Amino acid sequence: MKRLVIFTVIIFSAAFIKAQDFSYLKDINIEETSQKAVAEEAAMDCCTYLTNMRYDDSDQQRTLATQYISEWLAAVYADSFMLNDLFQEATAQEDVYQVYFALNYLEYKDEMNLLELQTEALKGVVSYCANSSNKLKMTKELKKVQKMIKEGTLQENIQSSDFITSIK
Repeated sequence: MKRLVIFTVIIFSAAFIKAQDFSYLKDINIEETSQKAVAEEAAMDCCTYLTNMRYDDSDQQRTLATQYISEWLAAVYADSFMLNDLFQEATAQEDVYQVYFALNYLEYKDEMNLLELQTEALKGVVSYCANSSNKLKMTKELKKVQKMIKEGTLQENIQSSDFITSIK
């Protein structure tokens, strides 16, 4: 019985340690059709890790996972999903947006359209940044998005061509 308990602990520990190591991502060819399921599963692993860990720009695993998500989205999602000019340059908040967009795409790709995916991604970013333990600040633009969420007008505002100018 002791051996069974020890063996189980070792297996779960090994699985936990492996989950923190994203070096295997470089071995996945995102554009290879035969690796589509593997690439999708890796994207889900990255999204789960990134949304459940606080932001730390010195975390090498976060960097690897974020880069993978960006490359994976570019390969599998043909339409433009970014909200141009919402994020100043390439920011951590933009990375978090991509992660939440990818997460929602993976979970609801057959059920949500682009507008709904963008809306849910922004809600995820606001929720992530509003949590002070994640150590990622709310930008002025995200505070305006948060206000739109509370008012229930976010999706209508994204659909409007004035969305970016209304938050700037």
